[in-house]
Amino acid sequence: MENTNNNAGAAARPLRVAIFGQGNTSVVPADMLNTMRAWIQQTNGNIEFLVPDGLRFDASVHHLLSGLGMRDKTIIFGIDRVRTNKFNMREKVYKLEYIPDEQRAYILKDDGTVGVEWKDLEDVRSIFDDRKYYTFKDSQICYFADAALIAWDGNNKTVSNLITMLKVQNKPVYIFNI
Repeated sequence: MENTNNNAGAAARPLRVAIFGQGNTSVVPADMLNTMRAWIQQTNGNIEFLVPDGLRFDASVHHLLSGLGMRDKTIIFGIDRVRTNKFNMREKVYKLEYIPDEQRAYILKDDGTVGVEWKDLEDVRSIFDDRKYYTFKDSQICYFADAALIAWDGNNKTVSNLITMLKVQNKPVYIFNI
């Protein structure tokens, strides 16, 4: 995800907004949806939404953004592949490598370096139960985002960690109660 140059006459880079929520709900708060609509209007559509490839909440966000005409301005982040892309949105996929002989797996960052690694794996499927698999993807979305909209019940530890990650990066965070 490259930046455009700042030459005179060049189009401004879109505002990049991450959207996160709790995986145990498919409800997108009405005030979050209204904020999305307002930001689309205020930026004259010069906005991109960065979302995970999850189910429930994430799938609901994909549906809403498609309905708002933002299909081409939404990027779904995945590892090895995007699992949920019913609306043919843009994709950002990180490569997952598994080396069975070494019982090792890793995910590569954009620059080709290892972003996260597992050793002594008996079964590669075990990484899908490891929180650091999802934390890598979430951290990449946070890195590229300028701001974040987050649906949170105030208790979920994963979402709390995302909020902390964004605040450490000095990114504005807008929290919507669920």
